[in-house]
Amino acid sequence: MWVNSAREAIDNAVADNKLLITVDVLTDGGEEGWWIPQYTAEKHGLKTVADVLAHPELFPAPEDKSRGGFYGCPSGWGCQPINNSLYTAFELDKAGFDMIDPGSAAGLSGAIAKAYEREQNWFGYYLAPTPVLGKYAMVKLDFEAPFDADNWHNCVASEDCDTPQKTRWIESRVHTAIVKSFADRAPAGVLDYLSKRAFKNADLNQVLAWMSEEQASGEDGAAYFLSQYADIWEAWVSKNVAEKIRAAR
Repeated sequence: MWVNSAREAIDNAVADNKLLITVDVLTDGGEEGWWIPQYTAEKHGLKTVADVLAHPELFPAPEDKSRGGFYGCPSGWGCQPINNSLYTAFELDKAGFDMIDPGSAAGLSGAIAKAYEREQNWFGYYLAPTPVLGKYAMVKLDFEAPFDADNWHNCVASEDCDTPQKTRWIESRVHTAIVKSFADRAPAGVLDYLSKRAFKNADLNQVLAWMSEEQASGEDGAAYFLSQYADIWEAWVSKNVAEKIRAAR
């Protein structure tokens, strides 16, 4: 469960003893931010948002090559107002960048894939874990600004604030959440497993990329993970269970 968009409700459920949070299932958190291809970063020495904004000519907009293009979130996504606010706060328009609406999730990931296939530069929002970041080496840019909670919650994440200030992206926590009634009746081994199961984004990105390439189902992806990442999942279960899983593969 990505908790940022419903943190108050989740915190209330935990306080009321209706929900149990066991572990951060993504150990490094869900990743959101602004990215460029690794080859672009290395060729031009770009590490920060400011570095990129100084070179709109490297990222020509599809409709106006004289300006840079920044790919934001598709309409309807919760990250759209956030990107719109940060576009204003970091003065992308003044720096010569137009906001590009990719139209859909497929449009956003397709824009990255197209750029990579042609070894072109690309600049925009993306997130992990995703197949795209498992397939394509991307660099997340440093905002060079501390996280400002008041600015974020009361302005950046709102559609009604005209004066957003610079801030880095909020930390995205992704938890395993268990309904208390289930936790009360589940065998101890199940709760122990659900308290240990955790991934790094880089590993999950690779699994998702494999699933995308192979058009694999969730069941196929689970079997692939069990066969390729024993060093991770064996720590989640007892030695006896691990031996049974290995024997069944």
